[in-house]
Amino acid sequence: MLVHISKLVGLHTLCLNRICLDRVLGEFSSLVKLEQLTLGQSYGASESALLKLFNSCRKLNIWKVDRELNLDKLLPGIVAQVRKEMANKALLRKLPIQLRTYFVSSSIRNSIQAHPDKVPKEIIQI
Repeated sequence: MLVHISKLVGLHTLCLNRICLDRVLGEFSSLVKLEQLTLGQSYGASESALLKLFNSCRKLNIWKVDRELNLDKLLPGIVAQVRKEMANKALLRKLPIQLRTYFVSSSIRNSIQAHPDKVPKEIIQI
């Protein structure tokens, strides 16, 4: 059933619940016009699959994830991709990227505040 959604290449907003496999998430890499993505209870999807989806969906700028993320891996990947798109003058996303998650640990928040160059506010907001 989800394969049919991946054929909707003009889709701008997508809300999914209980995505538990990386290969299912990979099906959505064809949604090149996707701007907003909400993933609820996506505990089985890895951060590398999420990052791959972000890299494929070149307009994605609002991302809501209802689970704890390994932000140490995800944030540098997002920032690097946006900087690459900016350097190539191929940026299609609205900045800053809005990453909304309820599960940001205090150590991650402290790390972001201590090293604002690694997670620039003009590129991404959490």
